[in-house]
Amino acid sequence: MKAKITNLLLIGLLLGCTTDRDLDFVNVIDPDENQDLEILHYWNFNDTSNLLEPNVSLNQDASLTYLGDRLDDVDEGSQINTRLNEEEGSALRLRNPSGNFIIQVSTAGFEDILLTYAVMRTNNGPQIQKISYSIDGVNYTTEGLTNPEYGVPTDFTKKQFDFSQIEAVNNNESFRIKIEFDINADGESGNSRFDNISIDAVALEDSGDHGGDDNGNTDTDLELMHYWNFNDNSSEMALITPSFSIENAELTYAGASFDDTNGSTINARNNDPAGTALRLRNPAGPFTIKATTANYEDIKVSYAARRTANGAQQQLISYSLDGGNTFTQEGLQTQVFDIEFGGDNEVFQRYEIDFSSIEGVNDNPNFQVQINFAMGDDNSSGNNRIDNLVVEGNALDDDNDDDEDLEFLLMHYWNFNDSSSDEALITPTFSFSGANLNYEGNFFDDTDGSSINARNNDPAGDGLRLRNPAGPFTISASTTNYENVKISYAARRTNNGAQQQLLSYSLDGGQSFTTEGLDVLVFDIQTGGDEEEFELFEIDLSGIDGAQNNADFQFQINFAIGEDGDSGNNRIDNLVIEGTSL
Repeated sequence: MKAKITNLLLIGLLLGCTTDRDLDFVNVIDPDENQDLEILHYWNFNDTSNLLEPNVSLNQDASLTYLGDRLDDVDEGSQINTRLNEEEGSALRLRNPSGNFIIQVSTAGFEDILLTYAVMRTNNGPQIQKISYSIDGVNYTTEGLTNPEYGVPTDFTKKQFDFSQIEAVNNNESFRIKIEFDINADGESGNSRFDNISIDAVALEDSGDHGGDDNGNTDTDLELMHYWNFNDNSSEMALITPSFSIENAELTYAGASFDDTNGSTINARNNDPAGTALRLRNPAGPFTIKATTANYEDIKVSYAARRTANGAQQQLISYSLDGGNTFTQEGLQTQVFDIEFGGDNEVFQRYEIDFSSIEGVNDNPNFQVQINFAMGDDNSSGNNRIDNLVVEGNALDDDNDDDEDLEFLLMHYWNFNDSSSDEALITPTFSFSGANLNYEGNFFDDTDGSSINARNNDPAGDGLRLRNPAGPFTISASTTNYENVKISYAARRTNNGAQQQLLSYSLDGGQSFTTEGLDVLVFDIQTGGDEEEFELFEIDLSGIDGAQNNADFQFQINFAIGEDGDSGNNRIDNLVIEGTSL
C-alpha cells in the first residue's frame, strides 16, 4: 500500500499543475485506486463557536495548540482542500507575535500518513514557516521530510507533507507536528491563516482499537499503581495526597513553595474533570515522586505539564533504586523534557517516562523518580505546573494458585469522603471503567465514617447513610478483564435501622437478580453504639463464573427487620470491589 500511495502522489505531481495553489490532494490520489485511504483527522474551521474542534477525528485524539499572541477566526476561508463536500467558510487566524503552532494527532491504527492544508499570510504576517514532527510528543525532527521550510504567499496556497516513508510516524499515539514562524514573526501586527487541515491515512489491517482512552491513557494494558489528580485543594497535604495508590506513595518539593492552579484533563483517569493542578513555584528545587513498584514490572510514569513565561524551560529526569540515597539517569531513553509555555490558554502537554527496560525499577519498594529544573529555575517568579501524575505497570505473574497468593487489584472504590453534594458522595473515588450506585429507599446523605476497609490510607471521613424506609441498594460495576471478584465494605446501623442485609447479584445489567452460588446470603448488621463502630463485611464471588469478566455485573443489597420504619438507617463506608487481572 505504501508504494502505491507514493507512486500515485508522484504521478499526480508530474501530470497535474505544478504550483502549490493548483495541487489538489483529491485529484492526486484516486479513491478507486486507494479505497483504503480515509480522513483520519480534519478541521475546516467553519464552526466559529467551536473553532478548534475537529470535524473528523477517527480515534478521538486530536488537538491544535497555538503558543503565540492569540488565535481567532477570519471569515475569508478557502476552498483548497475542502473535504466531505463542505462549503468554503471561515479560516483559522494566528496573530502576531507568533509562537509555535502544534498539531497533535494520534495515528494509532493507521499508516501512510499525509498532511495537507491551505495557508496564507497577511502583508505583515510571518514570511517563512518551518515544519517538524515528533514521534514521542516531546522531541522534534525534520528527518525524512523533503520540504520542511517554505515561503508563505499572501493568498491561500496548498501545502502537503508525505510521512509515508517515515515508519515511526505510523500507528503512533504520540505523533505531533510543529509549525514555527520566521521573518516578521515578532511583529505587533500581521497574522498567518490556515484552513482545511487534513490528516489522511490507511487503516492498518486488523488494527482493532484506533487509540487509547479519552483521557490520553494510551497504554491501556498497564494497571494503575499510583495516581494524583490534584483536584482536592482544601489543604497543601490534600493537594499532594494520592487520589489512588496501591500503597506507600508520596510527593516532595524542595523548591520555594507549591500550591494549586487551573488543571487539565490530559492524562486523567476515571474520567476526572479538569480541576486543579500542582504549581511548583520558582526558585525551583527537586520534585521527588516516591512510589513503590513492589510486585509490578514494565513501569511507566506519565503526567501533564506546562510552564509560565518565567518558569523553568527544562525538566531533568533521574531515578533512584535505593530510596533516594543515589539518583541516576542510566538507561533512560529520555533524560530531558523541554516544557512548553502554555500561553494565556494554559495548554498542557503530556510527558511519559518509560522505565520498562530498566530491570532494577521492577518490583522495587524503594523506587523514586526525581524531576530537577533548568533554564529559568532560579528566577524569582515563574513556575512549572504538573497535573494527572500516573505511575502504572504490569502485575508480576504468580505461579502459586492459592487464593492468598493472588495479586488482587482495585477495580472500584468509594470512600464517601466528598460530601459536597449527593452526586459527589456516590461518585467512585476510583474506578477502572465506570461504576455507579443507586438507592431506592427514602433518601441518602452523609454521616461520620470509618477507616475500616479504607484504601490509600484514607482517613475516617464521611460514610454513606441509607435512610429508612429502606429500598434496594444497587452497585453497578463492570468486572471486564478481571476474575476472582470480591466485594467488601464497612457497615453499621442505628437502633431503628434495618437489622439484616440480603445479598443478591445480576449478570445481565439488573434485569434479573439471583443468590445462586453465594456463600453468604444475609448479613446481620449491628448497631455501632455511641462510638459508632463499623464492622467489615466481605462477599467472595470468585466461585461464580458469570461474575467474572462481565461488563453487566451488578450487586444488590436489600434490607429486612426494621427496613420499613420511619426513622433509622444503615451506614456503609469504604466500599471496595477487587479482583485479579485476566
